[in-house]
Amino acid sequence: MILYSGIVELDRAWTLALNGLHCPASDAFWLFMSEVKVWYALYVLVAALMIWRLGWKKGLLYILAAILTIVCTDQLCNLVKDSVCRLRPSSDPLMNEAGLYALQKPGRHIYGFFSGHAANAFAFATATFLALSTTGEKWVAKYGAFIYVWAFLVALSRVFCGKHFLGDILVGAMAGSVIAWMFFRLVTLVLTRRGESSREDPSAL
Repeated sequence: MILYSGIVELDRAWTLALNGLHCPASDAFWLFMSEVKVWYALYVLVAALMIWRLGWKKGLLYILAAILTIVCTDQLCNLVKDSVCRLRPSSDPLMNEAGLYALQKPGRHIYGFFSGHAANAFAFATATFLALSTTGEKWVAKYGAFIYVWAFLVALSRVFCGKHFLGDILVGAMAGSVIAWMFFRLVTLVLTRRGESSREDPSAL
């Protein structure tokens, strides 16, 4: 119990320290990164890239895996939120008294552990990066750097918006990545049994 309390207090302190780095010039950027709808075009472009580089059969299978990953991650996130019942920073009186800077007002969903934004962003990043890695092409490393930086910024934006503790986004990122890896392994197993496996299994690297 003492250890748990210590972790919670550290999470509060680190969240306030990070949130305190805000400035008016960056507020619009963090709000933009936190907006789900603005990234729909990115999802479509990546899906098209997957079909182009993987072929329509493998591409569609890995796209389906990515969709299922996000659906499962999102549902797990909601289940954990309703079970743990940890208030979001912007809904937490102690955080507000400590000087939390919230870019978004508290909504009707007051519980925040763990972060759905972080979980879904890292689920998408991991699912698509692993799928494209099966091509064995060098450019995929650059894609990986881009998509993980994007996922990191999406997750980080939730701290600046006052919607999540740092711990919320770290757990969300891990949950999304693990679930994405599990679905990737499942699709790879299906393709292997069908004799359509990739030239190289990136999970073995």
